[in-house]
Order: sequence, then structure tokens, then C-alpha cells
Amino acid sequence: MYNLIRAVSTAHNPKKASGFRRQASCDSARRVGATTQSCSMAVCRSCPLNYAIFTAPEYPMRSIHRHLTRLLPRLLPTIVVFCHVGLLQAEPMVGPPVGLVLSADTVFVVSPDEPEAVRRAVRDVQNDWYKVMGRLPTILKAPPQKKPWKGPLVYLGMKAPWLKEMCPDKFEGPECFAIRATRDAHGNEALVATGADMRGAIYAAYALSEELLGVDPWYYWVDRQPEYKGRVEVPADYSKTWGPPTFKYRGFFINDEDLLNWFSPDPLGENVFSLAMWDRVYELVLRLRGNTVIPGTFPFPDERSGELASRRGLVNSQHHILVAGLNTYHYPKREEYSYTEHPDVLEKHWSTCIDVLNRYETVWTVGFRGLHDRPFWWDDPNVTTPEARGKVISQAIAKQVELIRKVRPDAEIITNLWWEGADLWHSGLLDLPEDVMVVWPDDGTGTIRDRGKVKEGHGIYYHTA
Repeated sequence: MYNLIRAVSTAHNPKKASGFRRQASCDSARRVGATTQSCSMAVCRSCPLNYAIFTAPEYPMRSIHRHLTRLLPRLLPTIVVFCHVGLLQAEPMVGPPVGLVLSADTVFVVSPDEPEAVRRAVRDVQNDWYKVMGRLPTILKAPPQKKPWKGPLVYLGMKAPWLKEMCPDKFEGPECFAIRATRDAHGNEALVATGADMRGAIYAAYALSEELLGVDPWYYWVDRQPEYKGRVEVPADYSKTWGPPTFKYRGFFINDEDLLNWFSPDPLGENVFSLAMWDRVYELVLRLRGNTVIPGTFPFPDERSGELASRRGLVNSQHHILVAGLNTYHYPKREEYSYTEHPDVLEKHWSTCIDVLNRYETVWTVGFRGLHDRPFWWDDPNVTTPEARGKVISQAIAKQVELIRKVRPDAEIITNLWWEGADLWHSGLLDLPEDVMVVWPDDGTGTIRDRGKVKEGHGIYYHTA
């Protein structure tokens, strides 16, 4: 599970991702086990996909931590032996000259014009800084006029003109970012973390924490707080740039919120767990360089979890049950849930949900399933043949696409072929619009159900546990 999510976080860095088996065929990566986890991600690199949603683990993080705690004492003697061998054979190494010394006195420079999502990420980095340096950094709204300034300045964001002056290179594409040691217009020592756009700037801020402060992106979920250092030395020639991601949309959703509801209940009773816990989830997605989230298993489109995801800079999406954002788990009149007998009722509900979700950046999901995680014909038994069932789903999808395009002509639209969807597609009974992206699910045990049909432009919906 950890390797799969980390693979998403390293997708920006070809050097980090080079350990994956790039030449692995799609067929060799169908099953995911102890020897094929990295291979499954290699499929993503050799067959570029546009959409990846990994459902978050049902296995509690603390259980993983407990297993590691039991294993480490057995592994420790071996680790020590290898360390001694390395020390005996190692040659003295001279590192690059120290250019910047970051400390508790280091000041941040962040323009007030930065988007809210960037400012939220900077706030997280401030908290990281406090743990590592022992003091919250002061934030200036513009570069100081005093010259020379004592000590380095850390510049964060993507909008301010001074960022372009210190990092003039053109980025390769969306969501690219860079961190480099340089000097500002006044000749002051500077560390710049910036990006091509809003999410690029967010990733740059979190990369600074991970790369230079040593903050694990999973720190909260694995009880691993960063160690106090007091100062961090940065080489004078430090410069790293991350290129565009392999997946256009990357993220996950918490498939079983009940694992967190007693730990952090929602005081308003709106969602399964609190908005503060959702904020932790969204922070994790962004630290892992994801950009998409499904904000709940059965949320209504106007719930605060979706709004917070947007304010965090994430793309909202829906899973295979919440097509067009409609929460069928809480459908008001079950006897009216029939697209053959009451199409006008369903279309009205779809339009209402689409109007609400249109306020967010959204990857729209279309399809037609039952009132829960089941085929629609369980609730509409009059549709009896596979041909008729495929026709109803195709008609529903066509109408949903029409309604979405009416309010968002350039919308990114997917259909998740979970369970019966894949069977109908392989039987040639689904008629999908050309601009609808196919997302292939696994079967719940790691086997992707595409039967070798996955290709560029498709996506993967994968359960990690």
C-alpha cells in the first residue's frame, strides 16, 4: 500500500521513479503482489493514463506501525552489519560548499495575493518549521528593503513578480515546480520554492519540507514527527526541478470512513468524521503530490468536505455510485428510482447536483447504478436482458454528459466501469460518448478488469487493501 501511494508522489521526479520496471508489459502488471507492486506503476509510465484513484486502506495505519515495530528488532543486527561494511569500504567524501544556513531566525516571504490553497500549504510548512527549528517563522508580504539582510530568506508561492526574477526558467507544463538556492534582487541569500501554477507552488512548499527539513509526508498517519535540528545547511548550488506528472489526475478516497468516525467525529453530524480530519486527509494527498479526491463515500454535493477540498486546491470527483454527484444511498423516494419509468425525476436530480458541483474544479463521473453498490436492475427489475440494461445505462450516460456540458463545456468526464460496467463494456453493450474517459477498476483483489484493453487516455481505480 505504502509503495503504491509513494509511487504517486514520485511521479514528478524521473530520477526517483527510475527504480520501477519501465519495460514491464501491461499483462505482467495485472496482479499486484509482493513482487509486482512497482510493476503495476510501471504500466502507468509506459502506457500514460490520465486518471488514478487509489482507495485508501481499510487496514489501520497503527496496525502497519505495530507490525514494523515487531520486525525491526529482528532486522537490526543485519542492518548494523551492513553499516559496518559500508564504513570500512567508504572513502572520505567532501560535500558541496554550504551556501545557506536555515535556522529559527530565517524569514519567509509570501505575497498576500497568493491563492488560499497556497497559503494553507505555507501554513503547514510553518508548522513543520516549528518542529524542526523550534520557532514559527515570521512571514513578510514582500521582499525586505533593508540590504544586506542578515541570513537567508525563503520565498514561497507562484504569483509574485520577484519569484519570476529569481526563477526565470520556463516550466515544462502544469504542476511543475522547483526549489533552488539563489539571490534576490537586493543580493540577499534566498531559497526559492515556486511552481508553474497553484498546485505546482503547493508541491514546491511541501517538497521543501520533505527534501530539506526531513518531514515525512505521512508524519501524522504513522506517528512520525520530524526531529528537531535547529539549523539546516543548504549547498550553494542547490537546484532541483520536478517535471510534469505522469498521471493528469492522481488521488484517493477514504473508502471506509467508519475507521475514523470514533477517532474524530463530526460535531455537526454532517459527515462521518470531522472537517479537521478531512483537512488532514487533503494535506496528505497534496504532500504526496496528488491533485484529486473523492470527499466521502456518500456525501451530498453541497457538503463542507467538498468545499474544503476545493479550498485546499484539490479537484473534486465522485466514485461509481455517486454518478453526476447524486447521493443514491439517501435517495428520497425509492419507488421513483427508475430511468425507464421516471427519467424526468432522475434528470432533475442530476441537474441539481451538477449545478452545485459546478462551483468546484471537478472530474465528473457519469454512469447509472442502483441505490447502493449494486446494479440498477436490482431496483428496476423490469429491465431483464443484458442488451436492455446496457441501453438504459448508455442513455443515462448520454443525458448526464449533455447536462454537464451545458454548464461546463470543457468538463473532464469519466465513467468508472466497476463490476457490471466492465462486463457490459466487454460484451459490447455500452455506447459511450467519445469524450468520456474510461476508468478501469480492479476486482477488489488486485486484478485490473480491462482484459488488455487499457490504453493511453484511460484510467485506473485501484483498491490498496
